[in-house]
Amino acid sequence: SQYKHHDYYFLAMIPSIGLGIFCTFQLLSALSISKWLKRGVYSYVLVILILSFKSTRQGLTERKVHKVDLFSSIEHKLQASDEVLDSLGSKRSDMLFILGDYSINGGLRLTKRKGWSRGELNEESRKIIDDVVGFGAKYLINSEPKKYNSTQFGEVVYTNEFIEIVKF
Repeated sequence: SQYKHHDYYFLAMIPSIGLGIFCTFQLLSALSISKWLKRGVYSYVLVILILSFKSTRQGLTERKVHKVDLFSSIEHKLQASDEVLDSLGSKRSDMLFILGDYSINGGLRLTKRKGWSRGELNEESRKIIDDVVGFGAKYLINSEPKKYNSTQFGEVVYTNEFIEIVKF
């Protein structure tokens, strides 16, 4: 669910699709069938190709428009968070927990640190937070401070309009 566009595996099949269309045209040319039936098949294939090109063009255009969604919002919220953590005295080896990260560890990559991340604060993630403190996690980044109260986890050492950083 974290990859919105994952059709890259289809690229390997494109040459075989083209070869299939070419072979179909060759077969139709070799067969002694009605001229009108051949034209009908050619027209049908041509319409399918035109519609496919149109759909592909629309899909590629949509990819160029970067809309912030549930999974990509963490990228905007955590910009320069690695530098903020460095300024707080956090080492790159310090582990942390990111709350409100639906991208499955995208926030950890942005902070250049190891740790854990969860989208929602529920009973399971509360238990994980308790466990990670025992495993040595030093900080919690709350990327939804209006939704979740950060002070329940420790001392808030940094805050801006998008995140709060809590020291366990």
